[in-house]
Amino acid sequence: MHLVVVGGGITGLTVAWELVRRGHKITLIERNVIGGLAAGFPYPGKPETFLERFYHHIFTSDQLVQQMIEQMGLGCELVWRPTLSGLIAEGQLWPMRGPIDLLRFRPLGNFVDRLWLGWALFCLRQTKNWEELDGLTCREFFFRHGAGRGYERLWLPLLQAKFADFAEQASAAFLWGRVVPRAGSRHKNQEHLGYLRGGFQKLFRVMGDSLADRGVRIILGRPVSRVVPGKTCEVVVEEESIPCDRIVWTASLSLLARLLDPGANEPLQNRLPQVPYVAVTVLILALTEPLSDYYWLNSIDPSVSFGAVIEHTNLAPPEDYGGEHIVYVVNYHLQEDPRFHGKSIEELLEYHEPSLKQIFPRYSRTKIRRLFLSQDSFASPVYHVGFGNSMPPYRGLVPGIDVCNMAQVYPFDRNMNHCIQNALNYIATCFGRG
Repeated sequence: MHLVVVGGGITGLTVAWELVRRGHKITLIERNVIGGLAAGFPYPGKPETFLERFYHHIFTSDQLVQQMIEQMGLGCELVWRPTLSGLIAEGQLWPMRGPIDLLRFRPLGNFVDRLWLGWALFCLRQTKNWEELDGLTCREFFFRHGAGRGYERLWLPLLQAKFADFAEQASAAFLWGRVVPRAGSRHKNQEHLGYLRGGFQKLFRVMGDSLADRGVRIILGRPVSRVVPGKTCEVVVEEESIPCDRIVWTASLSLLARLLDPGANEPLQNRLPQVPYVAVTVLILALTEPLSDYYWLNSIDPSVSFGAVIEHTNLAPPEDYGGEHIVYVVNYHLQEDPRFHGKSIEELLEYHEPSLKQIFPRYSRTKIRRLFLSQDSFASPVYHVGFGNSMPPYRGLVPGIDVCNMAQVYPFDRNMNHCIQNALNYIATCFGRG
């Protein structure tokens, strides 16, 4: 059987790997570079080092991606480091390593409010079945557990930074999927995270080379322009038509709806679930010195222009980047948000600079060595209440087209490990366990 896999991220690569292992003929198409949203670019002056367009790490509980790294012969380059996470609130940095830091977090209000929020999070972790939470919004969950003020002061701003205007629709099951699995990476309130020295792009390149050696045709840098469903399918890439027996679609359903052949006999677009997405804009700073000791900072401060700051070189060593310190300044937002849509690097730096100066005393424009900009319009699905009942099935939406994408990792976050698991679930469901 000839299958065309659309999307060369970790999901598409895993699907292609498993299908070619079973003897199928595979064509893999990726509009950008191999790796998709997890891809990196060669760092200037360091041709063997790649920097992710969008920050990535792995947890100690992410066994599937660790196994893949080992399988590709890169296990010796996976490093683990203790990291510090925190919050930006009331113009300062607050560590957030565990329950004690939560109780010390004065922006939550009085001590009783902090206790109630701790109780609500304890109840969340004790929930064994996420489906019990799928019908609740995050607001409903916290208010039911006496933590309404904690929700308003902490979790609502965090959800707004993640889902913009969709924040109040977020499912409590999504929150469960963010909080519960992460506990496995903490030991005595210290979190250890992993990173592949030289960038995860090295993993994707090795996978791509291995697939090519097994006869997979890989098309990079050429977007799909039309998709023809049916018993015999067709994918059009620029002027080239690629007939196949089945298509595996790993990109967003919104994009599939736009590209479906307008000559189809029925309005197939209407059969696709309407899954809203938020966009992401990431301004990447390469500095001569670090901003702080924190790896990950989420902001709940309304006076601050960004939703998060990830100081990558507090996980990966600065010497991998010529001694430069890498900082991601992150905003999730609506796709046409005028603050970010169509803005240049210089405009975004001007927008963020007052907040950078306010929060990080070490920041100075004179310390910037390089600037990079990464954006994507389909960065994350909005995991709304009841999402579990509206997740797209792997097969049956459109004749001849299977769907395996990040919308199906729910209730978990769309990290590499869960994307691999989703790909394996798709293979087992549609092709059997081999």
